[in-house]
Amino acid sequence: MAANKPSRSLLSLLQKRFLLTSSAALSPPTAPLPTSSSSSSSSSSSPSFTVQFLVNSCGLTSKSALSVSKKFQIRENNLQNSQSVLQFLKAHDFSETHISNLIEKRPKILLRRIEDNLKGKFDFFIENGFAGQLLPQLILSNPLILERALDSHIKPSLLYFKSILGTSEKIIAASKRSLFLLTCDWNNIVLPNIDFLIKEGVPVDRVAKLFQFHPQVLQRKHDRMTYAVNTVKDLGLEPEVSIFIYALTTMMQLSESTLKKKVEVLKSLGWTEEEIFRAFKQDPAILRFSEEKIRSVMDFLVNTVGLRPQTIIANPLFLHYSINKRLRPRYNVLKALESKKLFDEGVSIRSLLKMTEKKFMKNYVAKYEHSVPGILDTYKGAQPLILYPESLQAVLLPRFVFSLLGKFGDARIKEGILMEGLEKMAMRFFRIQKRFLATQSTSNSLSSSSSSSFTVDFLVNTCGLPLKSALLASRKLKLDKKNLQNPPSVLQFLKTHNFDETHISKLIEKRPQVLQSRVEGNLTPKFDFLIANGFVGKLLHDLIINHTEIFKRALHSRIKPAFSLLKSILHSNENVVVALKRSSRLLSADLNVYQPNIDLLRKEGVPVDMVAKLIILNAGIILSKRDRMVAAINAIKNLGLEPDNTMFVRALIVRLQMTETTWNKKIEVMKSFQWSEEEIWGAFKRYPQILAMSEEKIRSAMDFYINTLELQRQIIIACPLCLSYSIDKRIRPRYNVIKVLESKGLIKRDKKISTLLNKSEKTFLINYVSRYVEEVPGLFELYKGAAMRTEKDA
Repeated sequence: MAANKPSRSLLSLLQKRFLLTSSAALSPPTAPLPTSSSSSSSSSSSPSFTVQFLVNSCGLTSKSALSVSKKFQIRENNLQNSQSVLQFLKAHDFSETHISNLIEKRPKILLRRIEDNLKGKFDFFIENGFAGQLLPQLILSNPLILERALDSHIKPSLLYFKSILGTSEKIIAASKRSLFLLTCDWNNIVLPNIDFLIKEGVPVDRVAKLFQFHPQVLQRKHDRMTYAVNTVKDLGLEPEVSIFIYALTTMMQLSESTLKKKVEVLKSLGWTEEEIFRAFKQDPAILRFSEEKIRSVMDFLVNTVGLRPQTIIANPLFLHYSINKRLRPRYNVLKALESKKLFDEGVSIRSLLKMTEKKFMKNYVAKYEHSVPGILDTYKGAQPLILYPESLQAVLLPRFVFSLLGKFGDARIKEGILMEGLEKMAMRFFRIQKRFLATQSTSNSLSSSSSSSFTVDFLVNTCGLPLKSALLASRKLKLDKKNLQNPPSVLQFLKTHNFDETHISKLIEKRPQVLQSRVEGNLTPKFDFLIANGFVGKLLHDLIINHTEIFKRALHSRIKPAFSLLKSILHSNENVVVALKRSSRLLSADLNVYQPNIDLLRKEGVPVDMVAKLIILNAGIILSKRDRMVAAINAIKNLGLEPDNTMFVRALIVRLQMTETTWNKKIEVMKSFQWSEEEIWGAFKRYPQILAMSEEKIRSAMDFYINTLELQRQIIIACPLCLSYSIDKRIRPRYNVIKVLESKGLIKRDKKISTLLNKSEKTFLINYVSRYVEEVPGLFELYKGAAMRTEKDA
């Protein structure tokens, strides 16, 4: 009895902690967070006005705001400029995250004058290709650029960098790699180094590559650059060879003393100086490794794997590999296969060490999983559980329970686990979890008897599904504990294709049967085909997760023919990817459905590039039934739009997206505003999307234009695009601003309001809001609808 006392005490402790944690997670917060108004009126120790503004208006965390406020203060009576700066940034596509990150880095931007400082710089950036999201990316890569003079620094440096790199994206990439690239003394540092490299014979495209991927090299002192170039040339590498810039990058990163130390380390391991520099010319990165890295890899390859030093010298790439993540796991697998006489002795071990991860996993791990039990664990470096308590999380305990234990921080928990033994302790704790779940109400838990089934346990603990999702999935999938070879193979296969835990859990939630798919007979050939045709990385994940039907479709009779047809129309893998992202059904749909539609469009005279545009804009349309496609084509032609007209496919998309009844209702709505049929079809041919809008949208837009703005019907008919604008987000705010500016005599009353409504957001904000903020206090608030909301609340 005495022996069980520590165990019972420990279980009591765990149960209490589990119940407390769970109840806290299930309970609503007891009190709302204080608002800015309440906090500002609280005690004298409340945050300063600057901190409140940074938190409430700029989106900084309290911690960041406090840190920033030590270097920077905003006066309450001089707040207008800071608010104008925030609005200016938002008008240039800076999100809340962009703004908070920028202000954390350079808070004094809130004190910048818009007209004299920011506007000119932003306009220059936009004119030179930094539009949309590229602009905030550029500024955030180095906010210090806003403190440089536009004419004497920003313009000449940015234009010169663009002449070398070619695109805005490459400039941003280079700036992210070197914090001071855009603000350094480019004329006296960067420019002489670039001119020197070109003069020495380095091709301009290689200089651009060096600039993009290692810009910090070009910011070093010129005498250092001269020394490095001459040293690399003395080793026998000519400036025009492709490896020269990589050797130069390495040499620029090493002092003369560090270079000598690296050479001495290699000499101590049996390399001659000639061999060292021959290997360096093959792979310059070998001299960037730490002395410890060089020694440990050489020791493992020579003394454990048994490679000759000459083999490593001939293959310097080996020095890149991680011992624990690549070399040792592969060596362990090969030794296991050798012991079972499954390894072909004619295969060179160096070729196996250089083999890609996917290929090694397929040919030397997955292939022998049944004949060599535990080989996957050997490859992944699995050790006895007692040596690695953290592995208990994945093997014995549900993940959300293990989070309760943390890193075994409580000494009593640790002691109890060691006394009782891991497996026994885990099973006891698992029973606590089951008992707890069984007592919860159905609204907060899932107390089904199947929650303890092997299938549910596997989906939760191995596949990462939440318990609720696992219970739902278990209705479609039953796993046999005694015959569980396939699901682990599927999971490992997905991981080798870079599916992370979130991808895998989403996929299994949508199609749990994928765990029963055969890797070799089903998954491998489909994945190989998709990858070979451009679906790599995120594109592959998105396609598989969003269209799990692909697992049911035959590769040769359905997927390949569909892909070939699409590519024959769209011409490139990239366009096929775009179309499939809009309708992944195209890859598994019956060719007999959409091949006739494509043929019909071509026969009717729709140019092949327009058919491609139709598929890219709305790929699902091509899957319409043939009789609907025929009717829609004839209807559009009868309106006077010929198939070779660029608007034909857009009109066709709109017509196919609605039934005959809905189509007629839209026409009647337009007629109710005194549009004649001729006017409706004239507007439709100019902007087909007007009939894609809801009846309510059409009514509200027409009502506002005619009864509030007092526009003539002919103006709207001539500009049907106006009907697509949001009344609350675009039209009403602009109308409010225009009326105020007219009332103060700041703009002429004869200014065409329809013209103002069509201006871009940026142009309108700059010319009609920012321009007059000083003469019309509160104009920003009015534009953003604050005044309207206040009036409504009153």
